[in-house]
Amino acid sequence: MPDTATLNGVIETIADTFAIDPAGLGPESVADDVDGWDSVSHTMLMLALEDRFEITLSFEETVRLPDLAALASYIDAKRG
Repeated sequence: MPDTATLNGVIETIADTFAIDPAGLGPESVADDVDGWDSVSHTMLMLALEDRFEITLSFEETVRLPDLAALASYIDAKRG
């Protein structure tokens, strides 16, 4: 399970990027749950997450992550 602060940061960044209510997102949420989340917006989201968490993400690795909990755990691992 990812760090709660990381997961909350991921959810807030997604909500900001897609102009949606963060209350509709949780650890099990996936890209298909968010209107407008496609390959182009995925890249924009990854850039926003890189800025927020001061890390570099791999597009190829992030597209294989099954849900937001896995994305947050990946970010935790990148942060060391």
